[in-house]
Amino acid sequence: MVTDQQIIQKLKTIDQYGFESLVNNLLQQGAFPEVLNNDASVEPFGVNIEKERTRKSSPKSDTESITGDIKVESSVQANWESKLKEVVEKHKNQTINKFVFFTNQDTSSKQISVGGKNMDADEYCRNGLGCQSCYVIGQQILALQLQNPAFFYKEKFFKYL
Repeated sequence: MVTDQQIIQKLKTIDQYGFESLVNNLLQQGAFPEVLNNDASVEPFGVNIEKERTRKSSPKSDTESITGDIKVESSVQANWESKLKEVVEKHKNQTINKFVFFTNQDTSSKQISVGGKNMDADEYCRNGLGCQSCYVIGQQILALQLQNPAFFYKEKFFKYL
């Protein structure tokens, strides 16, 4: 059996493209029903000619998924707080109903520093984007989902790493 710590260690070293595949796989399997309905589809990178996903070259590689009025972003940058702020700033004037930020980093406190004050990351996104729902999903929540055989199998997880 794979432990939380083994999964977290693997998440810490995953590359951006493997992380995007991992997130897409979890979304497709319904691991986050609060994010996407069970009947929603997530297209693999490169399928959509309208560039619903973008891929930038290292060291600033990141991915972006758009599903209607739901914006899904993922990043493996060590400083997830600054990446989150950058992404929120980038999408400020768009119509977004739900915003989701996946990171392979530890977000257990979910507190970010804004103007010298600590603020909840979900609240920061809701305020900055004017969206109804915002989720910042880090390594602890991902580790729980990756241990659930209903959504993911150990062999599949390690394939992405």
